[in-house]
Amino acid sequence: MGFVCQLSGHNWNGCQCGRCGKTRDEQHDWGRDRCKRCGKYCQHHWNYCTCTICGGKKIFFEIYCHLQQVAGGCKVKCSVCGYEAERHDWDKCVCRKCGMKNDDAADPHDWKPVEDKCEEQCSLCGTTREVHDWNELCACRRCRKKNDKKIWLINHEWKPVVGKCAEKCSFCGEMQEARHDWQPIEDECAEKCSFCGKMREAHIWETVYHYVDLGGDDSYCNVSSKCKKCNKTGDAAGIID
Repeated sequence: MGFVCQLSGHNWNGCQCGRCGKTRDEQHDWGRDRCKRCGKYCQHHWNYCTCTICGGKKIFFEIYCHLQQVAGGCKVKCSVCGYEAERHDWDKCVCRKCGMKNDDAADPHDWKPVEDKCEEQCSLCGTTREVHDWNELCACRRCRKKNDKKIWLINHEWKPVVGKCAEKCSFCGEMQEARHDWQPIEDECAEKCSFCGKMREAHIWETVYHYVDLGGDDSYCNVSSKCKKCNKTGDAAGIID
């Protein structure tokens, strides 16, 4: 204790004396688990999710909340800290209590076919979706669905697939390989597609004749291929007598 504090008493700033630094166990300025002034750790006294001493909340405090139903819906509220949440009673896509729809569920709807239509309808919420039976010409076998230009679909509508040398039909989802954009690779006998990154060899072949002298009619000329750029040789192309 400092001399001045001995004479005139402490100058308390909450739990700590502003002159000599002495601490006391009262009037703490609680942060998370400890006092911001003196550093003392709080000996928590929990009331559900909240400490009655420092006001701190438990980790994952939601599961400790004292949740009570709010009248007129599926909302609940903690009587201690005021935390609010919704607690629905889902029957697939519809809450049994408030009627709210849930399109984010893994399998939200109860789909039923609609008679004489290429549609399915949810028996719970009434949402509909199209369900077609596409043929190889990209036309629905049942309804002959039209596109936005109001013409009969008699072929696929191919759209490029980003990052791939492929095309996808915007109606039925069928895929097909598209043409590569081959670009030469400098100082190599190879080409690389600028779209998908696929590579292939690209040699400049020339025919090479090798005369084999065996004497008389047994002599022959062997034919092979050789790249003008890298000198790679190919298989023999044949024998010329």
